[in-house]
Amino acid sequence: MNSWGRWVAASLVVPLLWSASLAAAQEEELPSLVVMDFQTSGDLPERLAKTVVGQVVAAATRTDAFRNVVSGDDIRNLLSLEAQRQLCGADAESCLAEIGGALGADFMVTGTISKTGDVLVLQMNLLAVSEAKVVNRVSRTLKSEGAILDEVPRATVELLAKALEGKRGTLVVSVSEAGATIKIDGTIRGSSPMGPIDLPAGLHLLEVEKTGFISHKEEVKVLVGQTTAVSVRLVPSPDFLEAYNARARTYRTFAWVGTGVAALSLGSAVYFNLRADSIQRDFAQARSQLSSGTSLDNPKCPGGTVDRECLQALAADGLTAQNIGNLSWIGVGVGGAAALYFWVFGEDPDRYREFSVAALPIEGGAYASVAFVFR
Repeated sequence: MNSWGRWVAASLVVPLLWSASLAAAQEEELPSLVVMDFQTSGDLPERLAKTVVGQVVAAATRTDAFRNVVSGDDIRNLLSLEAQRQLCGADAESCLAEIGGALGADFMVTGTISKTGDVLVLQMNLLAVSEAKVVNRVSRTLKSEGAILDEVPRATVELLAKALEGKRGTLVVSVSEAGATIKIDGTIRGSSPMGPIDLPAGLHLLEVEKTGFISHKEEVKVLVGQTTAVSVRLVPSPDFLEAYNARARTYRTFAWVGTGVAALSLGSAVYFNLRADSIQRDFAQARSQLSSGTSLDNPKCPGGTVDRECLQALAADGLTAQNIGNLSWIGVGVGGAAALYFWVFGEDPDRYREFSVAALPIEGGAYASVAFVFR
């Protein structure tokens, strides 16, 4: 492609971004991106390439990390595909980079979709326009067109990471369950609770997983120089919920039993200690009467008369009351300790109160489902 032809191409496409550039002039300087047409090989339909390009443009636009995002269709509205080929000639990659430079683009995405046997290969390239070289490549090997379309958004985020170096933000993830695994773009970053995560600006796939809970997935947008807070409420699986509720009810039952034992033992301990003190006073009075030889009348003794058998009976009753009182204090300690343990460390039956497990009949049996209960 000669220099005159390149400037012709530039003069045709420069107006495309002029208004967008003016609008962005007062915003923080962000890179711009051009997504060129993807090439297909074999018997793959062109519509697949167009759909993939549309997804790349959409994924890049959703990041809010580019000043503007333009597709090959936008360029083709001003410059025919045939004109591109004639102007670019054999050195297509270098030529496209020059067109991107004339557009004011900082980065350009190109790609191919090919079929090898029964698998499809998606290859995406990120070019730095100013350097006219590829700075990042992403490749995916998949088995169907649908799988490619599902993978494009994640592949785009991975591809554009190089373009967003230096343009970073912070993600703070709050999870309802401790010990949950937190993944960003398929990479484990830690477990909950965890501190802020420094990430390139743009769209990222957040995954939160924990055994017994339904995995949580969502796309989160990290803005340049800002903190994005995400709160994740994990939903328990039906099996986990059923087991948890059964265990929680058992623990709570033990907590109430321990509390009851401690309360009854406390009442018993107070009663029998008071009774032992009362019997001790009666024993002292009866012994004094017997020693002095004065009036031997005493209603506390059998027959109403103080004698040695009366003293022995009072002594035995006092010892029994004292022993029962001491055993009752042991019951207070054991019951109280058990109650404290199960109240503090036992599962809370109301923790997942907003969820309920219901068995719904289906042909051949039943299955469990989790339902949300709003109160």
